[in-house]
Order: sequence, then structure tokens, then C-alpha cells
Amino acid sequence: MFKRYLKNSSGQFAIMFSVTATMLMTGMVVAVDYTNMVKSRAKIAAIADAAALAGATVSDKSDAERRAVVQKFVDANGGAFLPATIKGEPTIIFDDVNEEVRVAIHTELPMFFGNFIGKKKAAVSNGSIVSYIEKNLDPVTIAFSLDVSGSMGGTTSDGRIKIDALKESITDLFMAIEESVDEPGLLDTALRTGMTTYNTAMVDDQNMNWGWNHLQTAANALTAGGGTNSAPALANAYKQIRDDRVFRSNNDPEFKLSDLRETVIFMTDGDNNQSDWDDESIKLCTEMRAEGINIYSVAFAAPDKGQVMLLDCASWDDKNKDKGSKNPRGNSDHLGCLRATQNGNPPSGNGKGPCKDRSGKEDHYFDAADATAFRKAFRDIGKAILNQDIRIKSKSDA
Repeated sequence: MFKRYLKNSSGQFAIMFSVTATMLMTGMVVAVDYTNMVKSRAKIAAIADAAALAGATVSDKSDAERRAVVQKFVDANGGAFLPATIKGEPTIIFDDVNEEVRVAIHTELPMFFGNFIGKKKAAVSNGSIVSYIEKNLDPVTIAFSLDVSGSMGGTTSDGRIKIDALKESITDLFMAIEESVDEPGLLDTALRTGMTTYNTAMVDDQNMNWGWNHLQTAANALTAGGGTNSAPALANAYKQIRDDRVFRSNNDPEFKLSDLRETVIFMTDGDNNQSDWDDESIKLCTEMRAEGINIYSVAFAAPDKGQVMLLDCASWDDKNKDKGSKNPRGNSDHLGCLRATQNGNPPSGNGKGPCKDRSGKEDHYFDAADATAFRKAFRDIGKAILNQDIRIKSKSDA
């Protein structure tokens, strides 16, 4: 039958073939144009997002300065729109009342089908809205629980006195926090800190206060001595955080507990002198985590038992949150490996048995073998505490 159509020379077949071929070609051209439009809109949206983010980071500048930042970003990335080309100026609006920047980019896209209907280009636009959230730092509360027992007067493998490295690390942490925000002055009304130091009892209790200068003075006076019992210091850090909730609520009518970032930084270079103190410390950590308090723990050239306690105390990373006493690795007894170590039967491997698997806690537990690693751990914690990226709120076809 197909051969008959090929041999058919009638005018009716020619007309049918012409119409069919035209429809097929038109469909193909329209499909190409539609695909190019979709791709162009996606490219425009990506550049608009990035340009709005760039503007949000300088929202405190003059209107001319911050608009220039957005314009420069769009101009520098104009080639990414090809085959579309920028048409006119982007729409740039800084809304200081709602604290958001709106960016819309307008382009022209060559149209293959347009050649048939006299419209060779189509307008394609897209945009983005980004909030200035860096201007409104979430309130942050930090409580330290720091070991100043006698072993902290020892020398590390890289030749430093441990207690001196601790003093420097406290400064390192707050320097990292200040470097993580564009306007460190905002911390004056967002950050409150407290500190407890311990040996077999609480040595020093620095109550919660704004900023961190009061802690630096206390840190510079730290001395090493005595045995080790972390439980009273952890209990005091817990109390400091709960008391600070009340303080903020009573003194700030706009305070929302859901916005508050609460952190405990817990370190030791040894292990508790009695096993009951380990159990009590881990119980306190479990209670704090259940309330949403983030716990970072740092082992400073600590023995196996001290490392195990700190590992059990540390918060789970965001991707692997703690669920009560049953951890995501399937160990229903969170004290199991600790007790094995306490009983003088350390499991094989590095002496931590099931606890040698730190998956899920890599961001919250630090095993520092020397002063260099210890200071780095505190810097990393400082960066993580205020790891607050600007968020894209929504997209608009402005």
C-alpha cells in the first residue's frame, strides 16, 4: 500500500502531504521554542536568586551602593542567559519595611517559530525575593562546662600547657563567631554566654551575661588542679540555659523560644574519678538534648573512658537526630560501651567498641590529640554555632 502512495501523482495526495509535513515541522519548531523558553526561565531564576542574595548581604549599605552590587552581578552573568539576551535594566527593589530584596531580570529570546508569524523574539522574565535575615540574628545562648583538673597543667604532644591552650581556644571560638556574621555588633543584643569550670567540684561559675568579654577575664585566670567530676558543672550549665530562657522572656516582649539557639560546650582531658559521675553526666546530656540544647563535646588528649563519655554526650548531627535513649545506630543502651570500659574490659579496636563508630556525631564530637587540634575544634564549633545562611523566601514572575 505504501508503494501505491509513493507512485500516486494526484493533486489530492500532494495537498495532504504538504499539510501534514507543515504541521510536523511547525510542531517541531514550536517544541524547540518552548524548550528554549523553559531553559531560559530556569537560568534567569538562578541568576536572580544569586543576585538577590548578593544584595541581601549588603542591605545595610546606601540604596545606590546595594543596587550597584545587584546590577554588577547581573551584568557579570549576562552570558549565562544565551541564547536569550538581557533587555533593559533589571528590576531591583530593596523593601526595608519587610526587609527583603526583589530582583527581576528581563530578556529577549530568539524564536524559530516567530519567523513564520512575524514575531522573531519573545520576552522571558523571572525573579527572586530574598530576606535580609542577617540583620535579625537569632538569639544565641552558650554555656561552657570546662575541665580544669590537675591534668590540665600537663604538656601536650606539641609542647603546649593544656590550660593555656584552653584559654586561647575560648578566644578562638568567639573570634570564629564574630567572623561568621557581617555585622559583629549585632551579637551585642543576640549573644549571651556563661561558663562553669570544674575539677571534683565546681570551681568557677560565670553567670550568663551579654557578649563574652566577661568570660575572657575569667578564662585568663584559670588554673589547673584537683580531680575530675563533670556532673555538677553540666548541671550548672543546664541551669544557666534554663534561667536564661526566663531572663530573655521577661526582658524581650518579642522573644520566641523557638528562635533561641542553645549550646553547651563540654570538654575534658581525663575521665571522671567515679563511674556514677559518668552516668550522671550522660543523663544530664540526654535531658538537655531532649529539650533541643545542642551539645558539642571535645576530648583533649583524653583516655578511652573520657572519650566514650563525651561521645555519648554529644548531640546527633542534623541528619541523624537523637531519639530518646535509643540511638540511630540501634544501640538501645547508650551507656553500654561506657560500662564495658568502666569494668576494665575495653572492647577491641581503639578501646571504644560500638562507640568507635562516630557516624551521626562527626559535627558535634571532637577528639583533639594535641593543642593545635584542640584550638581548631573550638574554632570549628564557633563557625557552626552561627552557621546561618540567608534563605530564599520565594520566587516571583515579576
